[in-house]
Amino acid sequence: MSISRDAHVKALLIFESRQGSILDSSYELLSFAERLGAETAVFLVGDGANLPRYGGRVYLADVGGSFSFRLALARDAAEACDSN
Repeated sequence: MSISRDAHVKALLIFESRQGSILDSSYELLSFAERLGAETAVFLVGDGANLPRYGGRVYLADVGGSFSFRLALARDAAEACDSN
């Protein structure tokens, strides 16, 4: 993937949390975005008590531990948005 050095790249990273811990794959995304030179922001669905150490903007959907993520439901919602 090649991006022009003059391009201003922004990335909204979706961080995953399980049992109060941010998954390593989330930090891999952050590392990739930094290598691109992207301006990053993080979206996290989880518990506000377990925010990642991150110097940028964090958007939090605080569900207070009562969240059960269903991948198929999220995929269907994303596909519905793409079709509009």
